[in-house]
Amino acid sequence: MLQVASGRFFAPDATVRTEERRAVLFSNFSWPLPIHTLAGILEPAGPPRGICAYVFRFHNRTEERPGRMTVIGGEDVFVDQFVLLCAVGLGAYFATDRNQVELACRDLPRGITDARLPSTFVPRFFDRQIAGSPEDVDRLVELVRKGVRLPRIAFRSIMAALSAIHDALQTLSSNLDLAYSLLVYALEALSGSTDAAEPVWADMDERTRTRLDRVLARLSGADSDEIRAVLLDTQHLRARRKFVRFATEHSDGGLFEGDASTFMPLRRSHVERALSNAYGLRSGYAHRLKSIPRQLYVPAFNRGDVFQWDGEPYPTFAGLLKLALSCARSFISRSPEHDREDIDWESDLPYVVQARLAPQYWLGRVPDFSQLDSSRISEHIREQLAGFLSHLEAVTVDKSRTLKADLEPLLRVYCTLYRQRNATDRIRMLAIRMLWAAIRRSDWEADGWQEAVSSDNGSTVTCRIEVILANLIMNKECGFSAGEVEIALKIYNEERFHAHTLELPVRLELLLWVALANSKLTDGDAASFRTYLQLAIGEAAGLRDVQSVLQNSLTTVAAVDLNDVLALWQAEPVPMAILSDPLANPEVL
Repeated sequence: MLQVASGRFFAPDATVRTEERRAVLFSNFSWPLPIHTLAGILEPAGPPRGICAYVFRFHNRTEERPGRMTVIGGEDVFVDQFVLLCAVGLGAYFATDRNQVELACRDLPRGITDARLPSTFVPRFFDRQIAGSPEDVDRLVELVRKGVRLPRIAFRSIMAALSAIHDALQTLSSNLDLAYSLLVYALEALSGSTDAAEPVWADMDERTRTRLDRVLARLSGADSDEIRAVLLDTQHLRARRKFVRFATEHSDGGLFEGDASTFMPLRRSHVERALSNAYGLRSGYAHRLKSIPRQLYVPAFNRGDVFQWDGEPYPTFAGLLKLALSCARSFISRSPEHDREDIDWESDLPYVVQARLAPQYWLGRVPDFSQLDSSRISEHIREQLAGFLSHLEAVTVDKSRTLKADLEPLLRVYCTLYRQRNATDRIRMLAIRMLWAAIRRSDWEADGWQEAVSSDNGSTVTCRIEVILANLIMNKECGFSAGEVEIALKIYNEERFHAHTLELPVRLELLLWVALANSKLTDGDAASFRTYLQLAIGEAAGLRDVQSVLQNSLTTVAAVDLNDVLALWQAEPVPMAILSDPLANPEVL
């Protein structure tokens, strides 16, 4: 939001609406003069002692567009992002809540359970009061200037990392394991912008590597090298190597000179090993909730930047924080600057989320297929069938609703496309046509469809979910043997989360499983009947009326009336808002 409000994403000739905003901030950082930054002005609002109050004055801007309502918002995100930059630039604790700063910067325990004071683990950051310097102010001004002008992708990365660092500082007194891991996550988030790094054999866990080396020594050199290459080709090792490489390259010289601790400092030759060990500690906590070494809980061990145990260097919390802040500042300073960027900034506004419209708002719309490539046409056909089935189920369950769609224009275009499409698309287009005709009580072969399908007998006889469902809705029968339906449903179940798989509404999917169970019972296979009915009960989660019917049939070993799952087969037609004279055919729907 800080970048958006700067106006650098707006059109050059845009009409910009500007509103002045103010926010009150609190900090242990003391400075008597206003600080002018590119984002706004930070003005002291009281005496520069104790917990200091500041008023942050800034302008929130948005681009006005003709015919659209202009709303300015996101001030809370703007302020939060500025707070993160203040914390890094000034090396102090900032918050919008005075009590939060008081708690974080306490110098005495609140009671016998308050065993971990943040100030005993991190120098300066949690001091009761920090006397600011001109160098601190200059660093903040430059940091904000550069941050506002960062490429948008880089800005998102740095804000995510700084937010994780801020969360780590807030979590320090309650959960040191989580706080330590959050610092590693912050560095890992920034490392995502770097090129992939190839892991080497030394990156493998030492104990595992030693055992493997003994085994591989018995093989030929070519075989052992090939096995090592396969073992190294793992996502975890690549991520670890990328993390270490980024943090090593972005740790500036001050980390080993002026900013280095005089007690157990982090030496440059130890950086890679210490980072790799920190990554391992994070992984242990993330995957097994394994605590960091107990020594790192002791404030005396955290006076320095690194702690050594059994010859291995481990960054302390203070050392890891120092490294994370150094890398963050280096990341910002090394990134390019842009005066303007042409991006879709509106979708990047806070609290803007994507949601799918209900099918009745788009079902039946005819796009310009000549402007779509083959994959987009297939996606359109799949979505139209899924939306049609979803809307059909909804109006069947809720009798007060009507089927608000006219598929005739779309089906006329589908008829002309039919022979040009692949087998899956043809099956789905035909399923839409047959179901639409069933609802209208008309002949699906009319309007040119008989001629279109005449040379494609496969679409009507292929045992696919779409065909089974169309048969079931039209005829109350699957149209295939129980074995064929079983195979089709097994394939569907295995591929249900694939991008190309048709998304079925819950009750219509239940119809398929229940119909299969009924077929198994008809064939005398009571065991399979129970198996598939149990599966259907699990899939009917939340539909207590359906589960009750299925449970009763399971107990009595009796076929399920499909109308009890979804009442499609009624004498009354499905209510439609667009039809004035539907053809009467009580045999279907």
